[in-house]
Amino acid sequence: MEFFKSVVQFLTGIAILISIVNLYFKANKIWKRKHEKEVAESQSIVALGSEALLYILWGVSFALSRDWGALADNAVGMVETGFFIIIGSGMFVIQKKHSKKSFWQMIKDSIHMERKEAAYLLKSLSGKGQAEKIIKILKHIAWIDNDLADKEKEMILNFASSWNVKLSEAELLSKPKSDDGNEISPFKLLKKSLEDYLTEEPQASQVKEVKKLIHDMIDADGRISREEDIIIGELDGLICEYLNEPNPKYHVIVIPQQQEHREIVEMIVKTLDPHKEISKLETKIDGGFGFIMEECFSVHYADILAQEQRENHSIMTIVKQIV
Repeated sequence: MEFFKSVVQFLTGIAILISIVNLYFKANKIWKRKHEKEVAESQSIVALGSEALLYILWGVSFALSRDWGALADNAVGMVETGFFIIIGSGMFVIQKKHSKKSFWQMIKDSIHMERKEAAYLLKSLSGKGQAEKIIKILKHIAWIDNDLADKEKEMILNFASSWNVKLSEAELLSKPKSDDGNEISPFKLLKKSLEDYLTEEPQASQVKEVKKLIHDMIDADGRISREEDIIIGELDGLICEYLNEPNPKYHVIVIPQQQEHREIVEMIVKTLDPHKEISKLETKIDGGFGFIMEECFSVHYADILAQEQRENHSIMTIVKQIV
């Protein structure tokens, strides 16, 4: 047992030494070019900051468990991250050195520039058709609370200009409508726009960028409305489903209490999809039966749809999580 521990300690020491050597060679390449603006701007302060936070959390964990080897290796990673944050701040770039700005102001400026470049990868991966669908999603999000804020408008117009998508301010100021002109709730309209985009099977990396854009749009005006809070869980769930990530699901189930209620269900189904067979929607529920009207990824969104059915058709509707 003691021999095994000695071997592990020896290998840990080798690993730490390799980490230090790797850090030196990485830092050496960058240090030689630290004065170049392009080198500073190539560092992601947001990603490095997140990485530093992870190193801190792991460091606390290793210290509490007295795993000194892992703590030492973690410390090397922390030093590397700190080094690249300093380079990314641009404090060695000639133009910035002469600006007499503080280190934290330089960090703030770097993050601001990074936000402006956030859509670069997405733009390079998107064709024009996909870009138009992404703009459509962003417009629907901006209008979901029936209030288009100035920052939301500015953000959408900037993206449209960046992706060479024609979008006038007048078009942006008009409330979204379904393509076929049918009456549809803003929630369903927004979800459908995201589903239409995902049917083109975009790359996973692009979909993750779109998810970030959706959250940026919701945060654009500095507040989260009730409507935004309801829909964000559903959109995130839809994206998780596309990326094959674990995600809860909920069924909106109507339960007919009498024959006329069954006729109402049939009418609703035919309105939503004339080709759908109502018998395939039937399910056993608590000793009786009901009809699955919607499959959702957010319980809050499912509750809204269930409430719509109750208010519009005076029919018993429940939400049940799929086990």
